[in-house]
Amino acid sequence: MIYKPTLAYRVWSDDNNVWAEDKSYICPMGTLYFWERDYIEPARGNYTIEQCTGQKDKNGKMIYEGDILRGEETGDYGETLSIWHGVVMLNEEKHRLMIKDDIGDWYELDDFMFEDLAGNIHDNPELLEVAK
Repeated sequence: MIYKPTLAYRVWSDDNNVWAEDKSYICPMGTLYFWERDYIEPARGNYTIEQCTGQKDKNGKMIYEGDILRGEETGDYGETLSIWHGVVMLNEEKHRLMIKDDIGDWYELDDFMFEDLAGNIHDNPELLEVAK
């Protein structure tokens, strides 16, 4: 048996503005399909596929591409110095998922512990205004 690594992902329907049901399959060539009873059907329409980072926030929620994270910088005595927001997205220059913060700086996903998953770019677009 040949081991084939699998990637976790989620699928957003750009046409219907809803998450696609968990019946999707991406073939090795990158085509998106949906299970329809006893067969698979190629996806019709426009979809956004977001990869899972494999990391969780402090509450145990998985973090995906397109998620908006909230973090706090604390002082020596635990006081909050600042609150920031960042979006998990592909850094095309470095060819990997990273966090782009409020002011446009990039951070590695494993640089720090995330306070919490504030939302995502689809369900909570208002948070993008906070992240800018």
